[in-house]
Amino acid sequence: MEKKSVRKDYFNFLRNPRYEKNIEVTLSRKLIILFKVFLLSYVGIFIVTIPETILVHFEVFKPVEMKSIKIYDSIVQQSSYKPYFLLLSVIIYPILEEISFRLPLTNFNVRNFKISFSVFSGLLISFLLVDSLWWPSTNFAFFLIGIFYILVLSCIVFILLNYKRDAFVNLKKRWNQRPNIIFYSSATLFAFMHIFNLDLDIYDVIFLPLILLPFFIFGISFGYVRIRLGLTYSILLHMIINGLVLGLRELG
Repeated sequence: MEKKSVRKDYFNFLRNPRYEKNIEVTLSRKLIILFKVFLLSYVGIFIVTIPETILVHFEVFKPVEMKSIKIYDSIVQQSSYKPYFLLLSVIIYPILEEISFRLPLTNFNVRNFKISFSVFSGLLISFLLVDSLWWPSTNFAFFLIGIFYILVLSCIVFILLNYKRDAFVNLKKRWNQRPNIIFYSSATLFAFMHIFNLDLDIYDVIFLPLILLPFFIFGISFGYVRIRLGLTYSILLHMIINGLVLGLRELG
């Protein structure tokens, strides 16, 4: 891919995803690929948000806000908590989400699958139980206990998976034969997980596929980078995008 157009490779890959990693690509070339995928992602975001923009303009439904943005706006003056929130949003969650959704995007690897499924389960359960869990009052303790819950839940699921070794035998064959299904399932699940970060009204449910499309675009871009360049670069791209969203909010 050293001389191949990133744009062409990106769209050719999306037509037929395969677990094919770039070989002998220099660091500078990897960063160029990362930057171009970043641009392609935002072109895609612009296109898929046109229908939503039109519907909002004609007041068919109200714009859906992200809870993380609302939280950020509410704590922007609270300097004591702001660093922890930024650390979670820009560093920790991108790492956890890339492990959850992109780590297993290779020929089937039992260890990778167990880690991915365990971290995904830890995130999901913590989101579902967030109102039932105990939370400390101090900012630093609140930050630490949130990470603690996710890690403990992930470890419990990982231990339980070790008692289900036979379940991976049939999964391996299907996983390796259907990379396109695995790839797009991962991106779709990634998009749907962001429901927890959306301030949805009951009437917004009918527009949910449209609302989640931007997250799906990011999901396929992160997946492409993970397969082509490796997990480190998909994490990096995820961090850059999350950082940009909050950075623009700061400037605004």
